Amino acid sequence: MERGERFNAEAVQSEIEELTAQGGLDEKTILSFTIEFKANQTDFSEDEYASDFHEVLRSMDQFGSAVLAVRGHADPTLALKTLVQAGISNGILKKSGKAGEWIYYYKGRPLDLEDTAEVVSLINSGAFENGEYNARAIVQQALNLSRKRAEAIRKSFITYARKQKINIDESQIQAFGVGIREPLVPKPTNQWEAMQNMRGEFSIIRTSAETINAQDFDF
Repeated sequence: MERGERFNAEAVQSEIEELTAQGGLDEKTILSFTIEFKANQTDFSEDEYASDFHEVLRSMDQFGSAVLAVRGHADPTLALKTLVQAGISNGILKKSGKAGEWIYYYKGRPLDLEDTAEVVSLINSGAFENGEYNARAIVQQALNLSRKRAEAIRKSFITYARKQKINIDESQIQAFGVGIREPLVPKPTNQWEAMQNMRGEFSIIRTSAETINAQDFDF
C-alpha cells in the first residue's frame, strides 16, 4: 500500500463486492453516473469522455470521504443464447411457441429468461454446458471483459484528473467487473437494447470505517 493512501483497497473491494452480491449497493450509493460504450470496447480515451469525467470529479469534490466505484457491465445476450442451446442439447430445456415468442421449460416449469439472478445461478450450476456449448464460460468471459473495461475507465479517469491538475487519491477509486449480473435490459430483442447493457458506471459510495487507513485518525 503506497504511503498517503487513505483507503484500504482490499477492504473497499471486499465490501462493495459483498454489497453487490446481496443487492444492497443502492442503499450505500450517494450518486451514480453511467457512460455507454461499443461492443468489445476496451479503450476509453479521456478526450472522448471528458464531459463525463468532469461531472464525476465535480461530484467527488463534494464527497471526499466516499469511495468512487467504477463498475463495468456486459450484455447477457450471448450467455442467454448459449444457455438455451446447451439446455436443449442436454435435454434439460424444452421449448414451445414460435419464433420471437418461444417459451422455455426447465424441470416442468416456465423459465423466465428475464430473471437474471436465476439465469446466472442455473448457468453457474454447470448444467448448461457440454462439448459444444458452455454458458458458464461465456459468463466468465463477460465478467473478465467488464472488469477489463472498468480498469481501463479508471485509468483514463485518473489520467484526465492529472491533466486537469486535480490531485486525487487513487485509493479512493476502485474498479469492479459486474459481468451480466445487472443488465438494464435482461433479455434484449435487438442490437439497440443490447447496447444499453454495455456500460460503465461511476458510483459514489459510502463505505464503513474499516475501509479507511490509520492516518485518517491523526487529527
